[in-house]
Amino acid sequence: MKKRVLYSLSLLFFFAQLHSQDAEFNNVNHSLVFLNPSFSGSNGYLRNQTDYRNQWPSLPGTFVFFNTCFDGYIKPLHGGISFSAFSNNIARGLIKQNKFSLAYAQYFSLRDSSLKIIPSVQLTYGLNTLDKNELSFGGPSYPSYGLPTTWTSLPAGQVHYWDLSAGIVFKAWTSYFGAALFNILEPNISFAGVYKTPMRGVIHASHNEWINRHAKINVFLSYTMQGTNSWLNLRVLNSNYNNPFMWGMGYKAYLGNDPKVVDIFKGRNNVSFYLGLRQKAFTVNYSFDFQPSKLSGNTAGSHELSISISLKRKDDAQRLSWQEKMERNCLERK
Repeated sequence: MKKRVLYSLSLLFFFAQLHSQDAEFNNVNHSLVFLNPSFSGSNGYLRNQTDYRNQWPSLPGTFVFFNTCFDGYIKPLHGGISFSAFSNNIARGLIKQNKFSLAYAQYFSLRDSSLKIIPSVQLTYGLNTLDKNELSFGGPSYPSYGLPTTWTSLPAGQVHYWDLSAGIVFKAWTSYFGAALFNILEPNISFAGVYKTPMRGVIHASHNEWINRHAKINVFLSYTMQGTNSWLNLRVLNSNYNNPFMWGMGYKAYLGNDPKVVDIFKGRNNVSFYLGLRQKAFTVNYSFDFQPSKLSGNTAGSHELSISISLKRKDDAQRLSWQEKMERNCLERK
């Protein structure tokens, strides 16, 4: 038992050092503002998207992510605004990350509204806390989360910081392309000494291919870069408006060349499965992903649950959003 615990802690140490320092959610359709602040107000109404992710639950020190976002479209300004709250529980409360973000996205329409350009900016306040009562000599370290391998003085119990992010999205008919840059200020999040969170860049694209007037296939592709690491993410999701269920599969590949990461994530891949349920303005989605590597027999995979709710005014209940209008017009042209 002791060997298993030590082995698990060593795996977590490698993950914290070498994996992307920022959290990521698989259910991108239910964490849109988390992916890119330019999605603030993108559905044209009020919306709440909440995501919960439990990563590697069988290990003694897990990563539990939670994010909730409220966003809406402000018609007189032709802009969207969002407020997000994010928390990350590391090693069962040893380290807690909390972020509160406010974003604004401006909508510009070109070519008779068929093309939209949406730049955005996001301000974030972060508060990281360390439970010093849980510290022990020889215990695990998490440099990427502010807890260094060694320190010469007692670490602080809290770290406060501010940060900026920016994004842009191009939306045309049934496709969109976007890019976002996070951690622009590279804040120091270390409890002892200095550790600046490296900037994270994301390039992403999505396309909806309508099979008929009720069914479509969504293809999502993203490329993420942070520090010396990078990932490629591909997901295919099937949905039918005559059927409340959605399903899909995803693949995530590590593209870096760090030998330690390659050794742990042998095959450099991550496979995920999706199952969702849609009922009018309410959508719930579950995903499971695992690494077919040295970790697979010790982690129990990762589990993610997402909930999305769109609130429409009574006089807008029968109206289509601009995204739906463009998609339906594109379908009629076929």
